[in-house]
Amino acid sequence: MFIEHREDNKGGIFYISGEGSPIAELTYKKPEDNHLLIEHVEVNPQHRQQGIGEKMVRAAAEYARKKQLKVTPRCYFARVVMRENEDLQDVLNG
Repeated sequence: MFIEHREDNKGGIFYISGEGSPIAELTYKKPEDNHLLIEHVEVNPQHRQQGIGEKMVRAAAEYARKKQLKVTPRCYFARVVMRENEDLQDVLNG
């Protein structure tokens, strides 16, 4: 499974395509130049419990690192992943 990424100047999406329907997606907004706001993480029910959601959050965190952005996870799942993993703390806002 390959995580793809699309964005514009207001936000973007990380996603994994599947046949007929997406396997997973993470949507975010960029309300400020140095800030990324994770809005939502969703994994298709058939693909849950495989660590895909965490991989999506990690992809967003790596993107934020490269762009020197701070991440605010509005999504509960993303917030839990980021707070429970010490290696993601450097990009966590707050």
